[in-house]
Amino acid sequence: MPFSYYLYDFDRPLVESDSDWCAPLPLNRGGAAAGDSSPCYGDYFSSVQAFLTADNGSGLLWALSQHLNREIAWADIDGIHICIQKHGAFYHPARVDVLTGDVSTAFVVNVAISPEGQAGLSREFDNLNRLNKAFPRRYIPLAYHRGVGGTRKNCRRFPMFLGEWLSGYHEFHGTSFEDAPPFIQVWDAEQSRLHLPGRKVLLYRRASEILTHYYNPETFEQIFPWHHGAGDFVVRIQGDNLDLRLISVRRYTPLVEADTTDPVAVLEALLRFFLHLSLRMRIDRVGGTGDLIWMDETAVKGTIAGFFDGLARKNGASVLAEPIAGCAVYYFSRQTLADITEALSGILTAYPSRSPERRLMAFHLTRHAEALLDGLRRYFSSANCP
Repeated sequence: MPFSYYLYDFDRPLVESDSDWCAPLPLNRGGAAAGDSSPCYGDYFSSVQAFLTADNGSGLLWALSQHLNREIAWADIDGIHICIQKHGAFYHPARVDVLTGDVSTAFVVNVAISPEGQAGLSREFDNLNRLNKAFPRRYIPLAYHRGVGGTRKNCRRFPMFLGEWLSGYHEFHGTSFEDAPPFIQVWDAEQSRLHLPGRKVLLYRRASEILTHYYNPETFEQIFPWHHGAGDFVVRIQGDNLDLRLISVRRYTPLVEADTTDPVAVLEALLRFFLHLSLRMRIDRVGGTGDLIWMDETAVKGTIAGFFDGLARKNGASVLAEPIAGCAVYYFSRQTLADITEALSGILTAYPSRSPERRLMAFHLTRHAEALLDGLRRYFSSANCP
């Protein structure tokens, strides 16, 4: 079976005789490597190949058959291209293109090199499968096959899983220059970096809607952690339409302990989810790798609209007498500035005291609370809410 290897795009092929084959693999987006203890690029590609061919390639063949809606045998595959994409804190993902006749099918292999990634990979694989079964609308990738890949040369073994490649989707990150307001750049390989000055609200609205979609008001379970700076959301731009996907579900668990049979507790947990969502939505990293950045108040407007978009599609919680969206409007509209400020301050206590994110949120907390209250009132007024 002919395998070929590439560095970051398909214009940079790599073979075993190249010097980069033995170069240390950067362990994160900052490019840090662990010297002699760091695996090299050759270890990486050999491990991915071993994973794909394990058990006669049964995992890959099953995923390929599912994707193409027909039975695929190993003999049907004409070639496999493996292209490392980036160096994340959790995974070093590879794009894998499988050639069958005149058809090329793309997958992702998420490779866990770091201890953090290795500790959470199995949980994330299970979370993706669980949520894809539980929720009719799908905003996260399919996860097909989990296993390990190793090299006979030095016995390194890395856990990894095969998943859906989201074709046409790209990372986006906040960026700012000097005193100019922050703006969004999309990492589009075909169109360089695409500015979105007029569509930031819609971008945040879609992200907020997705996270609210997966919030469970019966159990308080939610997707967390997530971070714009980690590239957890990706966007596909088609004309005026922005289509977002969430590519990672590291945890799906409640962040509060409350009585699920008490209507007030259910609404208070929902308020806490919304407030935390509003804070996280404004945090990014410059260019995805730089310093933390606090996005402007268009993120607040998008977060509010997306939150209620997501609620509108929910059946609600059984302990509530009315649909959850209407109950949320009633409960949220009665919050004062002092209530919101106190609740936001309480959320920050869950972060380590020296956390850069906590310091950033604390610095902006008062103004953020004011923007939230004003944004909620404007939204309720425009939507003719009681």
